[in-house]
Amino acid sequence: MTSEPPRFEDLLEFPTDFTLRVIGAAGDLPARAAERAERLLGRAVLGMEVAQSREGNWVVARVTVRVESAPELRDLYALLHGLEGVRMVL
Repeated sequence: MTSEPPRFEDLLEFPTDFTLRVIGAAGDLPARAAERAERLLGRAVLGMEVAQSREGNWVVARVTVRVESAPELRDLYALLHGLEGVRMVL
């Protein structure tokens, strides 16, 4: 018997502040991720922290945003996954 994974609607109460981790190639990825999130949501990101790998090849951007609904959060995940250089969005 397989069960469906939990949905955002089951785990979170909306609206909520949510932090996504965008992992990918170093460079302007954090700025592009923030800009795309702001454009999609129509509001500014609440905060961002950036950490680079020791070698400087990879970056992790922790982007905190206000999301109003589960569909909005799903759209944001899809948008960030589609950015050039992104390896993973958590």
